[in-house]
Amino acid sequence: MKEYKKTTKEDIDFPRYCHFFIKEILESLEENDVNCKGDELELILETPNHPYCYDAFELVVRTLGRKGFESKIPTFHLKTENGEKVYVYKWVITKM
Repeated sequence: MKEYKKTTKEDIDFPRYCHFFIKEILESLEENDVNCKGDELELILETPNHPYCYDAFELVVRTLGRKGFESKIPTFHLKTENGEKVYVYKWVITKM
């Protein structure tokens, strides 16, 4: 059995990784008209190309905070589609 190796920012293209999540989240917030204090969005993002990386998610959460949104590090699970791993992330984002 393969030994688990934690994914760190050195293992990924950190700027592109963070940009992917920030862009997807901000577009979803706009599409769902989350702009009044207390508005909340539960967002599910699926991607085969972005393994869980705490370092990146920490930066995404801080960036959202600077834009007026509160979020925690997303939860995730792994599924297999057509023999390929797909990471499924669940974000809960609230307008502050």
